[in-house]
Amino acid sequence: MSKLLSLKLSILSFLFFTGLVSVSFFKLKVENHFLQGILELITIPFIIITVALFVVNLRKWLKEKTGFEGLTFYTLIFLTFSIFIMLTATIFNV
Repeated sequence: MSKLLSLKLSILSFLFFTGLVSVSFFKLKVENHFLQGILELITIPFIIITVALFVVNLRKWLKEKTGFEGLTFYTLIFLTFSIFIMLTATIFNV
C-alpha cells in the first residue's frame, strides 16, 4: 500500500469517526433510514481498517526510522486521533 493512499484512508477514517461521534453527541436525528442503515453497516469495517492501518503504519514507521517527518508519521497522527475518538466515545457512552 502506498504512503499517499494510507494517508488518505487515515484522513477518511478520522473524518468518519468525528462525524459519527458528533452526530451522536449533539443528538442529531438521522431521518433517512437508508442513510442510518449505511452508517451502521460501514462502522465495523471502518474500525477494523483503522486498527489494521495503525498496526501496518506503525511497523513501517519503526522500520524506516524517519523520525517526525514523512507521510507515515502524519498517517499515524490521524489514526491515533481516530482511535482516541473511538475510545472516548465508548467510555463516555456517546
